[in-house]
Amino acid sequence: NYTLEFPSLEQVSMTHCPNMKTFSRGISSTPKLYVVQVTEREEGEHHWEGNKLNSTIQKCYEVMIGFRDIEHLQLSHFPRLREIWHGQAVPVSFFNNLRQLAVDDCTNMSSAIPTNLLRCLNNLRCLEVRNCDLIEEVLHLEELNAKEEHIGPRFPRLNRLRLIDLPKLKRFCNFTGNIIELSELENLTIENCPDMETFISNSVVHVTTNNKEPQKLTSEENFLLAHQVQPLFDEK
Repeated sequence: NYTLEFPSLEQVSMTHCPNMKTFSRGISSTPKLYVVQVTEREEGEHHWEGNKLNSTIQKCYEVMIGFRDIEHLQLSHFPRLREIWHGQAVPVSFFNNLRQLAVDDCTNMSSAIPTNLLRCLNNLRCLEVRNCDLIEEVLHLEELNAKEEHIGPRFPRLNRLRLIDLPKLKRFCNFTGNIIELSELENLTIENCPDMETFISNSVVHVTTNNKEPQKLTSEENFLLAHQVQPLFDEK
């Protein structure tokens, strides 16, 4: 057996490699790797076997467990993301250092972030969801436990949220509890989301922010500004 060492490798991008089944048959070492971009357009099975870099294409879920120090993740053109992303048992340390997450043109998903990942995104600074034709909500909260249902998800470091070109998006989330914490949110962009009627439905929610006014508005949305934020969009 042998080991391939990449002591300086920091970024990996996989695009249009439908027949690539393995990177190497030995063990690969990537101590500085912090960005993994996975792009998949072809249907069918794609596998890298091994550990760390070799397992990247096998399952996106397994990739992230292998790279707990990853800071930037972009998932583009990934039709199998739903079966990989949803329903997995995820440890709290999963995505512990993730700062930026972008979900772009991923089909077959009605929500961008499932319940099982919410506890893992405490250090997320930037979230962008775009060009996903079927997404109806950004966060899926139906499977929260009793305590989480009352308190709600918290994103204590999130300062930038971008929702762009989502034709079926109805809301950020459907939440019946009391508090959703967005204490550092500075920039909110919602662009070309024609079906969006409210930011958070089924509740009057306290959204804590450091800014009294949003950074960016569009002509179609009417934001209600206060610490007790009701639905951010008037009925259209």
